[in-house]
Amino acid sequence: PTASAETPPAFSLNGRLLASDGSRRFSATLRWSQGDATRILLTTPLGQAVASIDVDAGGARLPAADGRSYTASRLSELARRGLGLTLPPEHLPRWMSGRDAPGAPSTSNPDGFSQHGWTVRYGSRDALGLPLRIDAECNSPCSAAADGDRQSGGVASAQGAQSASPSVRLIIDQWLDP
Repeated sequence: PTASAETPPAFSLNGRLLASDGSRRFSATLRWSQGDATRILLTTPLGQAVASIDVDAGGARLPAADGRSYTASRLSELARRGLGLTLPPEHLPRWMSGRDAPGAPSTSNPDGFSQHGWTVRYGSRDALGLPLRIDAECNSPCSAAADGDRQSGGVASAQGAQSASPSVRLIIDQWLDP
């Protein structure tokens, strides 16, 4: 599908995140609020805050629980530097709402699409058609790693070398009014 040029939809959700680079894994519960600005809260299964990320026109900020602070111009860069994760590009909010990103080519597949070097697949959907499970896998090369600065480290990193196939799974437990 070819997306129209429109702004990402406003939404809020509660869910779970699993990210992997092929050798390391990160999991957290997730609270994502998307509007004029983005707020992402990641917590452990027991509710301890791991990270609170704010993104707006001025960039992305992550004051880490360990006292360090990370900033970047884009969410994908901040996630890589601050959390040690390779995430899909800035189009993730569109993908989370079940649509491809505007202004970029995409290729349909039976349960999703491919765009920016990522294959996005949707599992089940709710009664309104919103995704309840999203799997995104990077095909080499993927956009989030295109600037080359694949650093280890950060708040949630684990030991191990990064491989060439990052993936992200989102399980959406509840869509909320924005």
